[in-house]
Amino acid sequence: MFVNAVEKVGGYTRPIFTIARRYDSIDVLPGASNLFFINDEGWALTTRATARLIIKSGKIEENYNKFRADRKARENDENFQDELRLLETKYGMGGKSFAQLKVNFFDCVDNLTGFECKISKNHELAAIHMMGYNNLTYVGHAVFAEDARRAMPGKYLCRLGYPFPEFKNYSYDPEKDDIVWTDAGHRFTSRFPADGMLTRLMADGRGKVFGIEMSGTFVPGLNGAPVFDENAIVYGMQFAAGNGGLTQCLHASLIKEFLKAEHIPFFVGDAYGGEKLIY
Repeated sequence: MFVNAVEKVGGYTRPIFTIARRYDSIDVLPGASNLFFINDEGWALTTRATARLIIKSGKIEENYNKFRADRKARENDENFQDELRLLETKYGMGGKSFAQLKVNFFDCVDNLTGFECKISKNHELAAIHMMGYNNLTYVGHAVFAEDARRAMPGKYLCRLGYPFPEFKNYSYDPEKDDIVWTDAGHRFTSRFPADGMLTRLMADGRGKVFGIEMSGTFVPGLNGAPVFDENAIVYGMQFAAGNGGLTQCLHASLIKEFLKAEHIPFFVGDAYGGEKLIY
């Protein structure tokens, strides 16, 4: 039912890979989340939590680099252990927080030099703009339902993402005390489609619809995945778990409102293959 749609949506849906470690460990912890591109200008959607994590990763790395430099400068001091404990407190090393966190936008553009984020204040939604590239390495773009009111209880939908961090191209470098991406090891992870029936519309206190609930089991690693029908028309994006382990997704109408407010171009269309660009 979704074979052709999965292939089309798979062209513009990409994983976000992360590697992390805690200060008292050399174990590298892999992670994965999702984004999907909405135009041919490098704009993609993901969850607000993912966008904040991406932004935070740079601050975490900057903090650890400063800690590492201060620690190295004191290595030969007579009271090094006492000074080290003070540095650990100063830079927040220890506990369950990550000492390092690095992000890899996999197979999105050919030469990423930076990005910008626009984050929703009220919903689990964010837009990321890839910058500095020469060529796009994703294919196509999402086409949102022009009339999202067609997403009614009983409609069958599919999600597509990369929930399982199967990639192995990372390691810990003991000489540099650093986690690094490598050329060795498996670089990919499997994409995963998950279907379900639309069970109910979710509305806020004023009765405005902002989301849809699906009967498919919630898979945490699919947050940020597009939700689409058999014609590859996008009706939403997964963002959370609902009651009884059901899946909650942001409604396409809310997503389109956000994109219009942020002046980000996107496409709308229908099952007959027509699409138009909205500015």
